[in-house]
Amino acid sequence: MSVTMQKRIIQTTGLSLSTMLLLAIAQVVVQVTLYFDLTQLLILFAAVFPVIALICGILCKVLAGNVWSALIASGAAFTIVLLVLFNSSALIYAPLYVGISLLGYGAAYWVGRKRKLASQSASI
Repeated sequence: MSVTMQKRIIQTTGLSLSTMLLLAIAQVVVQVTLYFDLTQLLILFAAVFPVIALICGILCKVLAGNVWSALIASGAAFTIVLLVLFNSSALIYAPLYVGISLLGYGAAYWVGRKRKLASQSASI
């Protein structure tokens, strides 16, 4: 295994673990600030978790640089956290969050490409 591959594996693992930690912290903060009702789940599933998925995708592009890291990091993080914090019926949302993570990856790729093109045209 090459050094580059080892570096990408370590970065992907670190991103997945940090995403899991961020998801758990967000769930505890929302649970402590709100009583358990429909609004708590709505805030988690519709606002907090998608933002974390978007950030995970952006960080996967910036740090690891390949799309597989976004798929693995967000997929593992959301699947494990949804299984642990909620029951298996919440797993229906995991592909949605992986898709949002891929949108974040694509946005980071697009911004990086625009910057690269702008810097190349400025140097000409």
